[in-house]
Amino acid sequence: MKNVISGADPAPPTAHPRTKEKEVFEDYLLPRYVWSEEECKNVELTHVKPETWSDHFAYATVWCLRFSWDLITGYTFAKKLRLGRFSSSQWALRICFLETVAGVPGMMFAMVRHLKSLRTLQRDHGWIHTLLEDAENERMHLLVAMKLYQPGKAFRYGVLLTQGVWSNYLFLMYLINPRYCHRFVGYLEEQAVKTYTELLKDIDSGKYPEFLEKCDDIARNYWHLSPEATWRDVFAQMRCDEVYLHIFFFFFAHFGNITARNNFFLIDNRPITEELTTV
Repeated sequence: MKNVISGADPAPPTAHPRTKEKEVFEDYLLPRYVWSEEECKNVELTHVKPETWSDHFAYATVWCLRFSWDLITGYTFAKKLRLGRFSSSQWALRICFLETVAGVPGMMFAMVRHLKSLRTLQRDHGWIHTLLEDAENERMHLLVAMKLYQPGKAFRYGVLLTQGVWSNYLFLMYLINPRYCHRFVGYLEEQAVKTYTELLKDIDSGKYPEFLEKCDDIARNYWHLSPEATWRDVFAQMRCDEVYLHIFFFFFAHFGNITARNNFFLIDNRPITEELTTV
């Protein structure tokens, strides 16, 4: 390919000295949040009560999804009815599938807003960027969890089917009722916080000593953890991520005017907004 201006062949790209680790974890990832030990410990389970009919519908939908997934994975029998032991591999499978689902909404919502911005020839005022941060964060959760569980064909087909239904459903619903979608994902994140809290309790009670082993480099680098960090530390970071996303989506739901400026921004790698107390 010739240089358009001079007609000369372009110079070969200059090799950039960097380690593989840096290339994977630092070069192209969006901003993410590294939570302190105190923040990881001081997590409280909260519930946002439904207000409108769409809120009730969103909560009911999430409850049905949670009930079905608990039944399919054996969580209902092992954890709730205490009819067996929920193994560490079952936990890893549960987390992997949860994150394949959780990584879809942010991307679909951002795509709808991106297309609307192009169609209406108007600015988006920062919503797209924040939604994409959510999508990538959930995808990184999946990549981290896959160090503990290698999916088989049945799992992959299940993800393919779920993604096809899930993506189209969210795309259409976000065009119709964005508030419902934000509430829906907020309740989904609420369930994710409960799931990680239950897992951390089990680890602390000594049920899963394998999760007290050192974590993989992908997790250590993503959350800037110490060399001695364990999988428990990773799950604590993931829970804090879910808490933040729970607040974030309910903030968007309460925001009302989806054409207004997104006030959910970062200062010193922390989500800061004056409206968080109203969520």
